[in-house]
Amino acid sequence: NGPKVFRPTRIGNAIKNGGFVKYEREGIAYRDPAARVNDWKEVIEDARPAELLKTQSARCMDCGTPFCHQ
Repeated sequence: NGPKVFRPTRIGNAIKNGGFVKYEREGIAYRDPAARVNDWKEVIEDARPAELLKTQSARCMDCGTPFCHQ
């Protein structure tokens, strides 16, 4: 086993080509279940930084799997 390579999860200008290898996966936070049982709002947190969304979308390999959540 070699040394652990640092791969960022958020950067300002993510590059799509090879993004799956360049960037580490970071999930989106879920709302507290105690708060969710009282409403019909989204399960995920409202605050989703643009930097995170851009970097994570650059990880997409365009494999054609419509239900991919990786």
